Amino acid sequence: MYFVTQFRAINEYTGELEDWAGPHISAISWEDAIETCREEAPYLEVIGILEAEIPEGEDGLPDFDNEIRFDNLN
Repeated sequence: MYFVTQFRAINEYTGELEDWAGPHISAISWEDAIETCREEAPYLEVIGILEAEIPEGEDGLPDFDNEIRFDNLN
């Protein structure tokens, strides 16, 4: 399974503290994803399970025909 993470940092343009997308974490469970973050990147917070990615088409719009589903890769 892949998990979605985020972190908080100051936006250099506005000076405001904001949430930013973090890397995807590969783990066998939610708890394992949290433990991976604690050990490797304690500033990350696990916020969800990654179900799919929708690539951008050549026209700049979402390309739903080439959606990558993560719930059926096994």
